[in-house]
Amino acid sequence: GVHMLVTKYTVAELKQQAFLFVAIRRELGDDDPEDIENEKQKDELKEAWHTFLKVTQGQTTDLPELSDELPAADELPESWSEVKVCDAVLKLTSSPHTLYCGEGRSLHHDRKQIHEVLETMNDDERLERVVAKEVELFVPAAVLEGGCGFIDLPGNNDADPGSMRQIREGIERAGAVFVVLKRDIAGDNNTVKLLKDSGLLARALH
Repeated sequence: GVHMLVTKYTVAELKQQAFLFVAIRRELGDDDPEDIENEKQKDELKEAWHTFLKVTQGQTTDLPELSDELPAADELPESWSEVKVCDAVLKLTSSPHTLYCGEGRSLHHDRKQIHEVLETMNDDERLERVVAKEVELFVPAAVLEGGCGFIDLPGNNDADPGSMRQIREGIERAGAVFVVLKRDIAGDNNTVKLLKDSGLLARALH
């Protein structure tokens, strides 16, 4: 039947993710983040800051912009092992996996049920999204019997920096990418640039 397995990050992995902000903040020094010319570096700083807040404070709403004042470097942990993970995140990571199973009475009903769980978990304001390392959906389908797998990535217009990281990582690992568009891909410069930067186009042409 239809079921979904969620593999979660360990506490150590979440601490290391959060500590990335500390490393970037120290490297920035007294420079104004708004003066960073490279947009990718700006996005990486913002993403790292938001991850730090989610892991250490459980904050998922009203997240700051780069125009807001960054915390001072000397107020941040000295090493990743010193990062304090909030109680809400610790509770979610108390078990390494969570298995969601359909009732087994109707394939259509089970698919809908699992879809609703996935949609709720993927909400920007839920910490389940922060701790989820991998989500595997198991659906009876002949096309998957040979060992192939499909990964559904966030849309390229998603404003969440974490989603953009998922897109980059997913494309870098993919053997092929299906892009759902309302128009020709030549008219979507952002997607074309993302595919080029990931190296996927170069792999496909060689």
